Amino acid sequence: MSRVLLTGSNGFIGTHVSSHLSALGYDVVGVGRRSSPVARCSSYIQCDLASQNGRTDLAKELAKCDVVVHLAADMRKAPYEIEVLETNTKGTQLLLELCEEMEVDSFVQLSSLPVIGHPTCVPIKEDHPAKPPTIYHLTKHMQELLANYAA
Repeated sequence: MSRVLLTGSNGFIGTHVSSHLSALGYDVVGVGRRSSPVARCSSYIQCDLASQNGRTDLAKELAKCDVVVHLAADMRKAPYEIEVLETNTKGTQLLLELCEEMEVDSFVQLSSLPVIGHPTCVPIKEDHPAKPPTIYHLTKHMQELLANYAA
C-alpha cells in the first residue's frame, strides 16, 4: 500500500482528497495547522509548514511516504497579506527541500481555477496566462512555480 502525505488535509478540497485516497486503499498522513484532524486519515501531524514546529515529525513521516500531495495554503485576507505570502511560499519551499532530502518519489501541487484570474479562452490549457486576483491566488501560483522549478 502506498503512503501519501497530504498537506491541507483539513481544508475543503483536502477532506475530499483524503476520503478518496483512503477509499482507494492509500495510507493517508494528514498535515494541518489544527490540533486535530477533520479529514479521514490514518495519522495526522499538526504543523505550520513555514515554521519549525512539527518539522521533526514531518521529516519522520516523509521518510516513509511515496507521494506528497500539497494543498495547504493560508487563505486569510487583509490585513494578513504578509503572513499569507510567507506561509504559502516559504512553507512550500521548505516542504520541497524536505521532500528532496527524504527522497520522496512524487510531489503533486494542486491549485484552483482562480489562480489564472478571469479566463481569456476556453478550454483552459496549461499555457493560459496567469493573472491571480488576490495575494492568496498569487501565492498559490508561486507554489506551482516552486514545484515546477524543483521538478
